[in-house]
Amino acid sequence: MRSEGRGGCREGRPTNISSLRGVPSRCGRRVGLGWRSHWKVPCGHRDGIRETMAEGDNRSTNLLAAETASLEEQLQGWGEVMLMADKVLRWERAWFPPAIMGVVSLVFLIIYYLDPSVLSGVSCFVMFLCLADYLVPILAPRIFGSNKWTTEQQQRFHEICSNLVKTRRRAVGWWKRLFTLKEEKPKMYFMTMIVSLAAVAWVGQQVHNLLLTYLIATMVRMNVLADALKSINNAEKRGKRQVLIRPCSKVIVRFLTVMMKHGYIGEFEIIDDHRAGKIVVNLTGRLNKCGVISPRFDVQLKDLEKWQNNLLPSRQFGFIVLTTSAGIMDHEEARRKHTGGKILGFFF
Repeated sequence: MRSEGRGGCREGRPTNISSLRGVPSRCGRRVGLGWRSHWKVPCGHRDGIRETMAEGDNRSTNLLAAETASLEEQLQGWGEVMLMADKVLRWERAWFPPAIMGVVSLVFLIIYYLDPSVLSGVSCFVMFLCLADYLVPILAPRIFGSNKWTTEQQQRFHEICSNLVKTRRRAVGWWKRLFTLKEEKPKMYFMTMIVSLAAVAWVGQQVHNLLLTYLIATMVRMNVLADALKSINNAEKRGKRQVLIRPCSKVIVRFLTVMMKHGYIGEFEIIDDHRAGKIVVNLTGRLNKCGVISPRFDVQLKDLEKWQNNLLPSRQFGFIVLTTSAGIMDHEEARRKHTGGKILGFFF
């Protein structure tokens, strides 16, 4: 048995890591104060903890792969339709956004003109789903051609199914957190549910429900900055060196300029295709994550540190992007210029 000096740890002695929480120990060193305290884990047990964490990550990855494979098998007949819908929703052509707006507007105009009852509307919707579930697997191979299925299409189909599984996991996770809140803090759960449902009921009373649904359906895909950053995230995860973003906008260009200034992406090229424009971004592999904050909250100088702690992994890692009266800039430049603004997004 070998000691590592004063303040060190003694190897070979089994230690219950959970017992370190809130109790000083010779083999551990507490860093920080309050409920956010962290422990320096005894060095003789770090390898065991790392192995346990790696096993947990491998188990979660294997479970995700199994769920994705099962979903791929269930949706095999919908492959061509899902790929086409994915292209439309990612706006791969300049006329896709107005086409989406036109189709959604037409559907809502038909609903408004027919004015069906709730029971009739639900019945017709379920009937449409049943017809699609029966006809799409039969007609899709004849329309798109099953012999044209390529490796790239299969990879994209796998990514779509994986994203669907992750979305389902998030929904289930939020549902479980809600029930956990109900069990642990019933009063907070009760007040939160009552206030939230009352606010939704008030909004539904003030705004026509069909109009409100139409606005949600049309605006959910109109955030071009969110789509651009999502494309960059997906390309980084797949290890690509370039990514194509469309359509082009001034906000996207300025956001990318801030990212390029700090070395998180390479140079980018704006291509004028006499339509909506597109941007070719060179990736460096340094970016871990980027995203948009919606709605755009007003942030004062005194609140920058709070947002920095909430959005970034550390103070020395990553940047928050704000739109201010002096233009779009990162939070450090905004602090130097003594100006606040609205949060656009973040990257690290």
